[in-house]
Amino acid sequence: LVVLSAGRPGNPRTADIKRELQLDQASLSSNVCHITVQDAGHVIQQDQPAAVINAVRAVVEVSRDLTTLECSDRAEG
Repeated sequence: LVVLSAGRPGNPRTADIKRELQLDQASLSSNVCHITVQDAGHVIQQDQPAAVINAVRAVVEVSRDLTTLECSDRAEG
């Protein structure tokens, strides 16, 4: 599981709730990377498409190889 979080804060009234929900998502798996994508807002796939592409590739790769995710800068945009 890869959870991508926006590096640019959005609405300050909902920022804490979003962060809590993202942490909850990350806790659903023991094989997880939680990545904050710098220079990205709510629509990460538009602001930093490479981050999303790299995250999908990482999940496909570990699924094929039955290995553990390695969190690194490669998933960042």
